[in-house]
Amino acid sequence: MNMSTRLYYGFFLFSLARLLWADPFPDGMRFADAADLAVGNSPDLKNEYAQNRIRERAWTLGRRAYFPSLTFTVDENDSLSLVSTDSFQKSYSARIEQPVFDGGKLAQSRRVTRAYIASQDAAVKRMELEVADKAISAYRQTLYTRSALAIKERGFETLVEQREILSLEIELGRALPTDMAEADLKIADARIELISLEIDLKQAERQFAESLGLDKLPILAETIDIHRSAVLPSARAIQSIAFERNVELVAARFSIAQKQEELAIAKRSWIPVVKLSGSFSISGQAYPVTRYNWSIGVTIDFSSPFFSNTSKGVFGSEYSSIYTAQAHNSLTLAPDPASAMDIRAAEMALNLEKTKYAAALERAGKTAVYALEKCGLIESKRHIAVEALELAKKRLALSELRFNLGQITRIDIINVQIECTQQEVAAVQAAVALLEAERELERSMDLRAGELRELGYDL
Repeated sequence: MNMSTRLYYGFFLFSLARLLWADPFPDGMRFADAADLAVGNSPDLKNEYAQNRIRERAWTLGRRAYFPSLTFTVDENDSLSLVSTDSFQKSYSARIEQPVFDGGKLAQSRRVTRAYIASQDAAVKRMELEVADKAISAYRQTLYTRSALAIKERGFETLVEQREILSLEIELGRALPTDMAEADLKIADARIELISLEIDLKQAERQFAESLGLDKLPILAETIDIHRSAVLPSARAIQSIAFERNVELVAARFSIAQKQEELAIAKRSWIPVVKLSGSFSISGQAYPVTRYNWSIGVTIDFSSPFFSNTSKGVFGSEYSSIYTAQAHNSLTLAPDPASAMDIRAAEMALNLEKTKYAAALERAGKTAVYALEKCGLIESKRHIAVEALELAKKRLALSELRFNLGQITRIDIINVQIECTQQEVAAVQAAVALLEAERELERSMDLRAGELRELGYDL
């Protein structure tokens, strides 16, 4: 192997390794990426996808019912007798049967199956939303816990610094030993909060990784911005999109279509079914077999709750000189009187689905409007929380000034710093609550994570 070949193979292996071990999220994983990854790695959804493919394939293969059925038969009947002539009968036959008219019942039956498959697709879509929302919720919880932990750590470091200053002040006689005891108590409380948040963070990251089907979390691109305001579309636009794309409404429409087809089938059950058939056979006692016959026939089946009738006519020939004709009719009285209620039952089922759809339509509109109003209220809450944080910072600056003037003690400053830290955590909580409310609004309109802001700018 020469040098150029070695370089070629080395470059190929290096490129392959980069392809296999490349980070799928080089810029960090966003909310939509987490949702897609959770949906793609869900074993339940994989099973549902496989079931849907099986149903689709079965529906496609069901077209076979439109084509003729062929039956081939081979018979050999040997008989040995002690008192008469032995018999060795051989027969080979072929039969074809083709439905030519059924009043559209087969086509409607297939449309019922098609509507059922569509309703199952809508059910899978609901499962996708649930899996995606679970991952996004875990993402938000991880972001919040990380942010809260970082804020608490900064606050803890500030408390430790204040304790060191307080210790010097006690040595100088400017503070009391009881102040040190109170400061130590507050530091102990802060340390307990840090430990609790660290436990919460580990649990949140573990649950997030499990929802994604990963052993280790990738870099997270989303951040919590307490100054980010909500950009919301109008209530009319949200209702319009919800009426069109809401998953529950889509499933209800498919269910109504299915019930409509079932009602049409029930109303057409009395229409007769007409079939044509033909057969050909050869037989004999020894090879080559020379006796043959053929026949063609028509069958008309009529069925109702109170009587059913089958009429059949066959015309055929044996050899070329013998012609046969046969007529048959069979009448059955009251085969299934209870089926007379099928039409009424189908009408009631259809009316029920329409009632459910009307209720779901009203509920979807109210849910979307409520989610929009909730976003507006939580946006106000976020704005107030940010203002409260700014006021807490100003109060901390004023407290330091008052301390320098001898109006308050070091413990008072520590208390104000703790309050400022709590206000910062509250602002983060409000920002996370806004993200959650926005996702709830997106879910009511069947939008992917993050599409609400784009929609808000467009509308």
